[in-house]
Amino acid sequence: MFSQVNTKVIYRAKKIPPLVFDFAKHICDNHGMDWKNIIEDLQESGMTQAEIGEAIGKSQAWVCALAKGQYSDVRWSDGEALRKLHDARCKSRKAA
Repeated sequence: MFSQVNTKVIYRAKKIPPLVFDFAKHICDNHGMDWKNIIEDLQESGMTQAEIGEAIGKSQAWVCALAKGQYSDVRWSDGEALRKLHDARCKSRKAA
């Protein structure tokens, strides 16, 4: 990984504005997430695995396999979509 100093030097040399997000956080955001509990929360909110899959652009089989722990590594974009869906459906429910 580049140190912060090195990335600033590279961006200045290429005259590209520095990126707004932290690379280490970006890479590690979905690492260690408890997908099973997230999917269970979504199901308790009334969604089926098929509806969860449709909402995030995946199949019901993918959602089922993730809930069973068959995937050890989830693409960042898939995990982010699942977390956003969970936030939208479950956080508002718990606040009520």
